[in-house]
Amino acid sequence: MNDHVEIERWAITANIKKEIPYGPGGKETKIGTNHFKGGAKVYIIGAYFGMCEDIIAVGQHRKTGKYVRCVIRANNIEKMRVKQLYSKSILEMLKDYHPGGASITTSKRDSEDWMAIIPVWCEKHF
Repeated sequence: MNDHVEIERWAITANIKKEIPYGPGGKETKIGTNHFKGGAKVYIIGAYFGMCEDIIAVGQHRKTGKYVRCVIRANNIEKMRVKQLYSKSILEMLKDYHPGGASITTSKRDSEDWMAIIPVWCEKHF
């Protein structure tokens, strides 16, 4: 008999913007972020609500292809949707992850609430 119980884990799934403005006045653009290619799929698993600018993303690194967890600006993502996480490597990476000062989403409802608030942050702060 198997006593192992799977716990549902939900997150916002989004894509990194292909062109991201940067520099003085945002006059220049770059493709993707330092860690993720433009168009890459990332999972938004956390946020720093005090700053309302930064989110915690998990995705495949642009050079190594390995899954990485890092903090990115909320305005660097687009095409948000809520999905259940199934990837064993991502679930294993998140199993004991407790960042100081950040909130982590695990439920579908939390993810839906965050998906509604992140665009509001972007309007106010960027």
